[in-house]
Amino acid sequence: MGACWTVAGLAASSLMVFYWFSLLRLAIAEKGWKYTAILGALPWIAVLFNSAYVLLRELTFIQKGGAVDNMLLYTLATIDWIVLAALGTGMIFDAATRHASFHTQ
Repeated sequence: MGACWTVAGLAASSLMVFYWFSLLRLAIAEKGWKYTAILGALPWIAVLFNSAYVLLRELTFIQKGGAVDNMLLYTLATIDWIVLAALGTGMIFDAATRHASFHTQ
């Protein structure tokens, strides 16, 4: 039952990455959120990698508690924090530039 949800996570994150790069990124960029439009796909890419990790672990390609499992777990956690920091920084930059452009008009 758990592998079903993992495959659904893989499919949903793949579709969201496609949707982001095909339509959503351009719509957000038109609103003036330049950095957010560039970095917005990173959370979906991180979900894709996390779902692939969980699927490989559930299918026992990666043994629980092994060296590869620990290395991938820490790597994915680091990637999640980097994505969170990058997206937050991009949103702050966009908000600051939008705020500055409103005051100059």
